[in-house]
Amino acid sequence: MRLCTFEHSGAKQPGILRGDKILPVSEVNAKRGARFPLELLELIQTENLAALADLSKGLEADIPLREATLRLPYPRPGKIWCIGLNYKDQSPDALRWLD
Repeated sequence: MRLCTFEHSGAKQPGILRGDKILPVSEVNAKRGARFPLELLELIQTENLAALADLSKGLEADIPLREATLRLPYPRPGKIWCIGLNYKDQSPDALRWLD
């Protein structure tokens, strides 16, 4: 199951990518009587992804990907980690492992 955050018709929400279409999590909630969070990070933190996968079976993804705008998965990440060796402007000793 591939998850995303997308915007469609002015609403930003998580969805399930299926080929070139998206199934909104809100639609799973509405059609299956579920209460999955409508923010991707909260959805992942609930650890109910297996239940989401099960409840989404048989529901058709009806929003074409070309009509939606993919957004950042988490608009408010907890931490951001950076590594300074992702560019070549480092000392020669630091780049020996690239050879």
